[in-house]
Amino acid sequence: MSDVSTFRLYLLRGAYLLVSVGLAFTIWPQIILHDTKWPLWYGVGCSLLAAVSVLAVLGIRYRSSARAVADHQRSHRANDCNLTLL
Repeated sequence: MSDVSTFRLYLLRGAYLLVSVGLAFTIWPQIILHDTKWPLWYGVGCSLLAAVSVLAVLGIRYRSSARAVADHQRSHRANDCNLTLL
């Protein structure tokens, strides 16, 4: 993966860091310290954002692996679209 410039790599890592820190201060305290029952879609939203923050932390260190996962998901979406058109 040497086709990405160093500036873009650090820009991507900075964006991942911004997302992970922002969600760490807003979502994780709600998940860890909640004391009442949440409505269904509020809990789903918090869980989804928590998963995004974990993936952002992993993306800071393992950029090439995250790209491989994204490429894999993109290929599955393309296959799903092709099957839908049939």
